[in-house]
Amino acid sequence: MNLNAQFKGNLQPSDTKKLAIYVPGATREELERGHQAAAAFFEENMCLPAQAAAAFFKLESIEFDPSVEMTDREIRIADVWQEAQEIAAKAICEGWREPAKFASFALGISTKKLAADCERNREMRGDTTLPHR
Repeated sequence: MNLNAQFKGNLQPSDTKKLAIYVPGATREELERGHQAAAAFFEENMCLPAQAAAAFFKLESIEFDPSVEMTDREIRIADVWQEAQEIAAKAICEGWREPAKFASFALGISTKKLAADCERNREMRGDTTLPHR
């Protein structure tokens, strides 16, 4: 099902290269595997990551502003963002004894910046545990 009227064919590397994924304890290779899984999911759903992220954050904004309205299409695209995150985390944690308790997905920032922000937040919460690999 084509969720995105602007989708014109195969995703280009530039469409997903700004996608940052972070899971504490994951290696660079595992993060790349997650990135590839997410990119394939966006491709399968004919949905650009930027539009999926925008729809997801619009959906999240309803909590703070109930007057925000979304079309059925926007809700489906927001679901693609959430599912892509889950698929990426699953691919990253493949072979781990237990999956990571935390995974973060962002668009438009570097993985290094995302990792630093996530680690700072984990420290503030007092969470020092890493996944069992």
